[in-house]
Amino acid sequence: MVHNPATITPPTTQNPLGPPPMRHSGKPKAITDSEVEEYLNNPQILLGKQFLHAPPVGVEQDCKGLWEADSYSVRMLDRRIDYEFLVHLEAFGADLLPMGKDDMEFLLKHSTLVV
Repeated sequence: MVHNPATITPPTTQNPLGPPPMRHSGKPKAITDSEVEEYLNNPQILLGKQFLHAPPVGVEQDCKGLWEADSYSVRMLDRRIDYEFLVHLEAFGADLLPMGKDDMEFLLKHSTLVV
């Protein structure tokens, strides 16, 4: 028996073993304390992400707005590991701002992940 190709219809259901469709909602995602710790312990995962900083009321608001980590470096200083982050803060224009680990932790704790 020969099947006529014009009468065969493709299946309309998704492959149940295939990955689910991925969509980005575009909504900012609050950063949890465990994610802050993960970013600080593995700073390479900060690169390529964009954040929105919104410090609490009563705290300096100069850094408010979009920011992203441009780079980081690690070195030994006084027998301890020292991190320096170069951060692009939209509020400060094109200049990169050097920050230590404590400053980065503050930024992360009061930010949401945008991209």
